[in-house]
Amino acid sequence: GAGFGGMAVACVAGYFLFSHVRTRVFVWLNPTADIDNRGYQICQSLFGIGTGGWFGFGVGEGLPTKIPIVDKDFIFSAISEEFGAIFAIALILLCLSCFIIIMNVAMQMKDKFYKLVGVGLAVLYATQVVLTIGGAIKFIPSTGVTLPLVSYGGSSMLSTLIVFGIVQGLYMRKAAARSSSGKKENKKQDANKEYNVVTYLFMGIFCAMILYMVYFLAVKSEGFVNNEYNGLHVLFEEDVEKGDIITSDGYVIAETVVSDDGSSSRNYPYGPMFAHLTGYSSNIRTGLEKQLNFTLLRSNTFFVEQLMCELTNEKKMGDNVTTTIRYDLQEAAYKALGNRDGAVIAIEPSTGKILAMVSKPTYNPNTIEEDWEGLQEGSALYNRATQGQYTPGSVFKMMTLLAYIESNPDTYQDYSYECTGEITINNKTIHCASNHAHGTVDLKTSFSKSCNASFANMMQNIDKEVFQKLCDSMLFNQDMPIAFESSMSSFAIADNDENALKMDTAIGQGKTLVSPLHMAMLASAVCNDGMAMRPQLVEKVENYQGVTVETTKTKMYKSLFTESQVNILSEFMRETVEAGTASRLNKEAYTAYGKTGTAQTTNDLHKTNAWFVGYAEHEGKEIAIAVVVEDSGSGSVYAVPIAEKVFDLYFK
Repeated sequence: GAGFGGMAVACVAGYFLFSHVRTRVFVWLNPTADIDNRGYQICQSLFGIGTGGWFGFGVGEGLPTKIPIVDKDFIFSAISEEFGAIFAIALILLCLSCFIIIMNVAMQMKDKFYKLVGVGLAVLYATQVVLTIGGAIKFIPSTGVTLPLVSYGGSSMLSTLIVFGIVQGLYMRKAAARSSSGKKENKKQDANKEYNVVTYLFMGIFCAMILYMVYFLAVKSEGFVNNEYNGLHVLFEEDVEKGDIITSDGYVIAETVVSDDGSSSRNYPYGPMFAHLTGYSSNIRTGLEKQLNFTLLRSNTFFVEQLMCELTNEKKMGDNVTTTIRYDLQEAAYKALGNRDGAVIAIEPSTGKILAMVSKPTYNPNTIEEDWEGLQEGSALYNRATQGQYTPGSVFKMMTLLAYIESNPDTYQDYSYECTGEITINNKTIHCASNHAHGTVDLKTSFSKSCNASFANMMQNIDKEVFQKLCDSMLFNQDMPIAFESSMSSFAIADNDENALKMDTAIGQGKTLVSPLHMAMLASAVCNDGMAMRPQLVEKVENYQGVTVETTKTKMYKSLFTESQVNILSEFMRETVEAGTASRLNKEAYTAYGKTGTAQTTNDLHKTNAWFVGYAEHEGKEIAIAVVVEDSGSGSVYAVPIAEKVFDLYFK
């Protein structure tokens, strides 16, 4: 116990005393955070292991020289890249067997001195293997140690041969001792118990490395394989014709076109309409072209056809990806947003499938190279649907409402307020839209009529700690659970904040920022009995002949709302449609629920962002949506009609 305690103290001291130790720990925890500098070497190692996969590229077919000091510190990565993970795991087992053999020789020695020499050499060998392989696969921080008898290096090879020579000498000494005695030693050595512990400890570490490598390939490798810095994709591009990206209703929205001279390029048949979804693969990769690059470059055609392509030196056909996007809904949202900037994102609540994702201003991915310089000056490349960070305005009142109820569980049902069109507290005045006086309002009317004065009044009786905890549980201040490029929503409130800021926060102004994706997830969770599903953009992967290779499974993310919160929000959001600011959605074809918002972003009251967040259902079909229209006007005038067109088409 004291020994392990001393080691722990030494590790902590080393971390704080030596900057290079801190660097290696940082890189171990998050190598992609500084991929151009400190994390470059380990990222290149993981690119090779992940892209090589289980069977590797083949001898001489990979690019292991991209990994710095590959022939010494990262030889295991090169082996994994070219021979595959199965071969690499066999190498780990071979090293483990060498360790066990050395330990076995050591434990058979009668003389304690020779026993300790053997155990020491076994531990030295095993530690060197663990440090080298463990560092290469990110099992432990990298330390820059060679792999015995595998890595290049004269001194390393010599020292390892000396170790094995001593072990051979120990074995010969034991054999000679047996020969001279002429008897078989049957007596058990009681002193081997502690050495067995050492053996089992290192066996456990070796097995843990193997399990971690399997975990990395099965779970973590995709993020490294599809990373835009992974230069190994060029190996696939030489042999595979990149596959198509297709909508769920069969429209090809990204394809590879081969010209007469044999060169190929990517083509986007619907240009700007799907630009932020597909992204582009010129200059740099973005969107699904980035996220699914490796998937589109894999070929799962029948092996005979692949063999024929190899023999005739023809490119194999890459796999096609079917997205969750519906062409008709995407077109409806795209046209409804018109010439205004903003975003629309629609989700199927029960599955998390993203049905439409529109961002404007947009661009034409077919002419990205010609337009590149001009696009750098604007914001057209920015996907507002997932990366946008907007002041939420009144759609945030869903959170304020729940915070008030949690802060006043015994009295919230008796809430009443007399609205005169404005409220002034400590020299801070909050106005209702157009200074409209709503009269006597309860909680439901305050919500459905979007009474700013009433919500500013509620803020005076909201526990700030409860409010912060509530928003943190609702995905604020954390990354969105999606592999696509996205930004987090932010919320913060404290007791020492000025009253003016607290009142602004209550009505969705202040410092609060949200993304349309986040708001659509919240609406989806209300519709789905409180459960948020993990947003999904890929439905399945098929080979070019239409045979399904992989189907994306629906995954639950986390429960956001309790049953009582769902009941309250659905009731109040329904009231907003029946008798409030979203009455345009009150139709027989479906039952809609929602909240409008008008977010002031400048002192110009004529340039506000219009919001609608909500969902609709009918006979088992459900759809949730978030709409934001920049510099337009009120949510009921500019955002609700866009949601209406999407809902009408979905339930037609």
